[in-house]
Amino acid sequence: MWKWIAENEDFLQEYHETMEDFISRCFESGYFEEKADALYEMLLPFLEKDPSSFYTPQQFTDAYLAVRKFGMCRAESIRLPQGCEA
Repeated sequence: MWKWIAENEDFLQEYHETMEDFISRCFESGYFEEKADALYEMLLPFLEKDPSSFYTPQQFTDAYLAVRKFGMCRAESIRLPQGCEA
């Protein structure tokens, strides 16, 4: 499918415009981080109280931070050919 989009200038332009809008509205606006933070804050207290949880609170926090960074880097990598700086 990507080949089909990339070979057509109109479709490719529409793709770039759509991705630019998506990155702007969801990532640069802070929406992604805001929602990720809200979910983290909502779930962490339950995890801390659950003796049968599969992960420790620290493992959960580490995973949350990794997912948050991955999302931001992915948005950056869509825009920049060289990708995200670690």
